[in-house]
Amino acid sequence: MSCKQLTIELQGLEQELAQRRGRLLLASRQRLAALERVPVPVRLGAAVLTGWLVGRLAQASQVGVYRAYLGGRRLWRLGGLLVPVLGLRLRE
Repeated sequence: MSCKQLTIELQGLEQELAQRRGRLLLASRQRLAALERVPVPVRLGAAVLTGWLVGRLAQASQVGVYRAYLGGRRLWRLGGLLVPVLGLRLRE
């Protein structure tokens, strides 16, 4: 490939990256807005419940700590999916 072709390809990739970053930023702002629509007592209750659950799992054994880590990751992913849904339901 010539230098000119490589430059054109690089510019195209940079534009694609900029678009992806823009979509990611928009998605992040939407998630944050959805989280902000959830009432503070609900968020605090969820945090306390999650902390209690992780603490109970961690008390079991050293394996429990690893399980708590995995459980926390799953809860974080689940929370990321549920927060927009909860935000929509609370708005209705």
